[in-house]
Amino acid sequence: MISKNLLIISPKTYNYHNIIIKSAEKLDYKVEWIDDRPFDNLIYKIISRYLNFLGRKISIKFYIKRIKEFKLRKINFETALVIKGESVHPEVIKFIKKSFPNIKLVFYYWDSFINVPNPLILSKYFDKCITFDLLDAKKKNWKYIPLFAGNISGGDTKKKSKKFLISFVGVFHSDRLNIIGKFISNFSYPCKNNISDNVLKLDDDIYFFFYLYFPSLFHRLKAFLKNPIYYLKFSEYFHALPLDSKIMSEIYKMSNAVLDINHPSQFGFTMRTYETLCSKKKLITTNYLINKTSFFDKSRIKIINRKDIKIDKNFLFMPFLPLTSNEINSLSPRIWLANVLD
Repeated sequence: MISKNLLIISPKTYNYHNIIIKSAEKLDYKVEWIDDRPFDNLIYKIISRYLNFLGRKISIKFYIKRIKEFKLRKINFETALVIKGESVHPEVIKFIKKSFPNIKLVFYYWDSFINVPNPLILSKYFDKCITFDLLDAKKKNWKYIPLFAGNISGGDTKKKSKKFLISFVGVFHSDRLNIIGKFISNFSYPCKNNISDNVLKLDDDIYFFFYLYFPSLFHRLKAFLKNPIYYLKFSEYFHALPLDSKIMSEIYKMSNAVLDINHPSQFGFTMRTYETLCSKKKLITTNYLINKTSFFDKSRIKIINRKDIKIDKNFLFMPFLPLTSNEINSLSPRIWLANVLD
């Protein structure tokens, strides 16, 4: 089979960009990848946030330079896949189309339109627009394709352990700290008897790994002003850097359940949602739309009301009904990419 040339522009989110690239190669594509953010440093972040006109100019120049390099190498792309496209502007898409007149342009968005309006501006330049958010897909008539399970950790639910570990690893946003605080308060003696860094003992034999990442001092100030009590109570579990992906993978391997808190305006299911279930871990989530999915089962998933957090401890120790092999295969990155590029 003759390989086709595929251009991917995507974020460097943990290792997911490499998973997507490898999946494309399994589908017989030759892949060239460009980071969704031209420069991953503090200066560029400040410029793009507060000097938008300058950030726009820098990003357009960066992408056009890369596209010209591909032309010099005589690479003729049949397809371009833009994922999220945070720093991609219409001028860039127009230049790609001009450089490769027969190219198929595909846009996949894994955020909410309410959070970032940029995709709606970009959408008219693409041949195919896809979102992971079912509500956004219905509102804007985009194609809906849910995400995939990229990293599946081991875990045998038949093995009984005296300790039950729930984990939360994430970045601060919206009401996350408030929900975590109320979730912890469901248990008998939270915040006592720390057994190791980032771990709280919640109850007899129930522990909680808590790692909340704050991208800036502004986010810390916002968290403090929103909920000073929880901020001061849990500040030792706050961090200025994201958790290392290898350490995070180990935490999830040790976990029996994962706490998932979606942004209140975002209803797409994250990779972590699928990875949790495929790894035979229980999912505790605020995303109520998950009960509409084929893999919803009360032994696997507990939906909590973000305005009235209650957790039934019986759920934690209820036998887990594993996903079938067909369900797990349907969540593979290769299947996801084939559907996106189809």
